[in-house]
Amino acid sequence: MTIEFPVENVGLIGLREPLGRSAAQSILDSMGALSQSEPENWSRRFKANEEKLASGRPERLAEVVQSLYVRKSKSELSAGERKLLLAASDLLAGELSVALGMTIDAALERIDQQLS
Repeated sequence: MTIEFPVENVGLIGLREPLGRSAAQSILDSMGALSQSEPENWSRRFKANEEKLASGRPERLAEVVQSLYVRKSKSELSAGERKLLLAASDLLAGELSVALGMTIDAALERIDQQLS
């Protein structure tokens, strides 16, 4: 499938350069060390994670995956948070697989290894 659009509209549609190999490795390396304060209130935490997911930025996706993975290890996630974790993991794995030349399954495995 080929998608065509005028080059001058790149910024309008949110197209960005693909993630580079070194940036992808940096994201993976930092995932276990990410520490961030997140709202205790479920609805605020959920909204913050949704906004990060919507940004599509790999760094923000890694934040969502890491925070929900940690929360999942402490207690059960809500259905909404499980969906967010799955969506963020899939998007991040897609980015990493292209940048690092691996399958999506291999990228998901690497993410899991970094967080374990």
